Amino acid sequence: VSCPSSRLCVGVDTFGNVFSTTNPGSGAWSGVTVLHGRLTVVGTETSTQAFTGIACPSATACLATDNHGDLITSRNPTAGAAAWRVLRPAALRRTHADAVACPNTGLCLLGLDNGRIAVSTQPLGGPAGWARSRLVDRGFRPSAISCPTRRLCVIG
Repeated sequence: VSCPSSRLCVGVDTFGNVFSTTNPGSGAWSGVTVLHGRLTVVGTETSTQAFTGIACPSATACLATDNHGDLITSRNPTAGAAAWRVLRPAALRRTHADAVACPNTGLCLLGLDNGRIAVSTQPLGGPAGWARSRLVDRGFRPSAISCPTRRLCVIG
């Protein structure tokens, strides 16, 4: 769940649904299916496409991640399934994001399951704006990222 303001919260689940509310205290949420259960087979493993996280640095910018290496973005997260678009950045080739954080609309970080991070200063601008970087500890797989400011991100 990500709440860019006291008037908007957006969440995702592992079934491909996006939920939102413009009144978080009321308990009234609406949901739409954005991911439609695409199957992937790698070796002997089969996985169904599922969200792994979401970050909304503003009411007009949300970025979600899935377990297939996609980024799913929206500039109007309450407008229904058609308002979400799927991007496949080269930085996520053969990997996927387990963590996402966007301290503002000009910076997002992804914690990748291959032990790297991906960074973009134009996260909703398209797939070409993402670059991968190796973390210092090669055995570490980031599962959480928090960025209280643009200058400080903590990766766990």
